[in-house]
This record gives sequence, structure tokens and C-alpha cells, in this order.
Amino acid sequence: MAMIHPQVMTNQPSVVTTGVVTSTLEPGREVWSSSLFSCFDDMEICCLGYCFPCGLACQVSADHGEGLCLPLLESMSGIVPAVALGLRISVRERYRIKGSIFEDCCIVTFCGTCSYCQLARELKERRCRHTQVISSTTVQVTSNPPAYYPVQVYGPPQ
Repeated sequence: MAMIHPQVMTNQPSVVTTGVVTSTLEPGREVWSSSLFSCFDDMEICCLGYCFPCGLACQVSADHGEGLCLPLLESMSGIVPAVALGLRISVRERYRIKGSIFEDCCIVTFCGTCSYCQLARELKERRCRHTQVISSTTVQVTSNPPAYYPVQVYGPPQ
């Protein structure tokens, strides 16, 4: 007869996120990590955005998990840059950033390059945030298995 010992589980992990900025205007919503015109905060993104805006748009699309060439379809849209608008709304909703579709529409229509620069900085900031896993609870799990296991025979009835 085999003896089964109770299992003790220690160091139950819990997740704590740090570095989250919240907005006081809309409960549960955050603000952008940088303003629309903070292009000089990250010179690499700034230079890429103003020298090769199409390259930056494709990079933002890829970093967000969309197709790399999705922004190249922008030339097929009308007055409002539909792909830029869709990416901006998607990033804003994914990270629960305050704003409106009307605001997004105005920004991508009149400040398209600045919008892509802001999206690139936001995605870069989100990648750099750290999540800490800490041990805060000890859990003891005990089980009382049966003293024996019945033997089951498979086959034709006899």
C-alpha cells in the first residue's frame, strides 16, 4: 500500500504593475505618455517621422501587431487618413487612454506625422514598463486520498 504525503505549496505569486499614470478626468482612463507635440523627447522617432514618415507609419503598425504594409493603403482613402485613424483609436482603446474618435480624427487629419510620432513613443513606453512578480502568500494544500485504489478490469463480462 503506497502512502501519499500531503503537498505544501509555498510562494504563491501575485502580479503588481508599476508606472501607471491615471487621469482624473475620466475614471479608469490613462493619459498619453507624451503629448502630441513632444517629438523632441525621442530624437530617433522624431527624425524617422520627419525624414521617412511612411517608414515610421509602417513601424508603428507592426509594433501594434498589425500588418507592416497596412499604412501603405492610406493613399486609397479619402480626406481622413483611415488607417492612421484606425491605428490611433486601436492604441487608445487597448491602453484605455482618454480621448474621443472626433479628437483622433482631427489629429490624424491635420497633424498626421505628429500623431504617428506620438503612437511610436507610446508603444515604446509601453514596451519599457516593467511588471514585477512578488511572493506575498503562502498556501498549504492538503489532500486525503483514499487508502486504496480499486482495481478495474476491462474486457468482456464473464
